[in-house]
Parts: sequence; structure tokens; C-alpha cells
Amino acid sequence: MKILVIGSRGSAHGIVRKLAQSKEVTEICVTPGSDAMQLIRLVSNEEPVGRMDLLEVNNAKKVVEYAFSGSYDLVVPIHESCLETGLGDMCRKCGIPFAGPCRRGANFELSKTYTQEFSERHKLPIATGRVHQTIGGARDYALKLLKGFGGCVVKADGSARGKGVYVCRSYADVGESIQEIMKERRFGDSGNAVVIQELLTGHERSLHYLCDATVQIPLPISVDYKRLLDGDKGPQTGGMGCYTAPSHNYGLITVANDSIVGPWHVGCQDEELLYRGILYPGIMIVA
Repeated sequence: MKILVIGSRGSAHGIVRKLAQSKEVTEICVTPGSDAMQLIRLVSNEEPVGRMDLLEVNNAKKVVEYAFSGSYDLVVPIHESCLETGLGDMCRKCGIPFAGPCRRGANFELSKTYTQEFSERHKLPIATGRVHQTIGGARDYALKLLKGFGGCVVKADGSARGKGVYVCRSYADVGESIQEIMKERRFGDSGNAVVIQELLTGHERSLHYLCDATVQIPLPISVDYKRLLDGDKGPQTGGMGCYTAPSHNYGLITVANDSIVGPWHVGCQDEELLYRGILYPGIMIVA
């Protein structure tokens, strides 16, 4: 089995390392990859992982052409930008299995507006919030939540590499966050709109599900540290580290299946959305 992996960071390294342990995998090429990934050898034949550092990963057509010409059996995307370009749709149209969602399904990760509105349509448990496309409207609603809940969360609509989220507890925080996202465009087009939600307090957990048309298989629950500084302080980052422990799984998976993932899957069926890949719902345990 020949696999093409698209990525260069630690998550890509971990997936490549795991794939290399399969006796069924005879070749792995990673793009753009890293020097460290090339040190990994396949269990099946002791061959090193290959690297293609010149491939334009944001150009779906070129990626598909490379995968097709190389007779790859599977394309594994790590870069979110691959999903945004519709790489999954193009791969499947050419008969190449793709380990990720189509462009429409990728909106759950790429657009907080889409996720907020989908959740509201299908009555999924999500924080009270509203989408805004103007600075004035965003500021007014954020201040309203600030008064009612003692805080709010301002989120750039796009993924922003996990960094476009601001926890606001004062008028100054609200003004600064909206200024950076919508006026200064710190996250580019991700700032075309913002989602502003009530501030939830409790214990945050990260869920991951392997999904296809009929099943959603849960992976172990993890604790993901997003804030830059110790004590859950500082700005939001793409992730400062995480860990998984069995004690976090007791009962929580059942609750998540019944109240989140089950209704989400029904919602996808209602909207004729076939989601294949990894679903990543972050949850806040408030009780």
C-alpha cells in the first residue's frame, strides 16, 4: 500500500510514524515533510519515508495529479488548507481514497459561522452566540454578553491555525479582540466575520471520532492546553501540549454520543452531507 501524507509538523510526524508501523504499507511519501520524517523506516521493508518538498500542497489539482501518476492508494491530509481547496472532492472523483472530509464537510473545522449555525439548526448543545460581519454589531453584542455572563469569547470565523480565539472579561478585551480580527485583519480573511459566544467555565476536553457514512468511532479523550502560559493564562495558541488518560473516558463518551455526535450525524443526513474523516468536537464540561 502506497500512501501520500500532506504535512510538515508534529502531528504529521506522529501519523507518518504510526503508518510506517503497518506491515501493509510499502511506501510513504510526505510533502512538504521534514528531515526528521525521513529518518523513519517502514516495518514492511525497512525503506525510509520519502519526501517531496516542492509539491504545492494548496494546489489541489497538482496534488491529485501527483497522487494519480504515482499510483498512491491513499492520500492523508494534515494541512487544513488541503481541505479548503477541495482536495478530498478531487481525489475521490479520480478514484483515490482520501482520509478526510469533502470541502463542504470541512466547514465544521474551517468556519465557526457554519458550525454555529449548523448546531443551532439541529439543536446541538453549543454556547449562546451570534455571527457578526460588522465591527459595530460585533462590539454591541459582545458587550451585551459581557454584562450578562461576566465574559464572552470572540472568535475569528476561519480556522486561523487555532489562534483566532479571544477570551474577554472586560470592555478593553472586547475592543482589542474585535480590532485585531476585523480591522487589522491579523488572521486575514478569517476576520471577514466573527462568532461571539457566552463564556463557559469548567473543564475542557477534546474528542476525536473516525467517521464515515454510517459509523462514528470514538478515540480516547484528550486534554488540550491552548493558552500560552501556565495556569490557563495568556493568549490562545494552536496548542501548547496535550495528554490522554483513561480516567477521562468514564461516561463521557456515552454522553457525547447521545447529545452531540448522534444528533450531529442525523443533521448531516438531513442536509445530505456525507462526512468522512476525523471529527474534532471540543467540549466544555460545565456541571
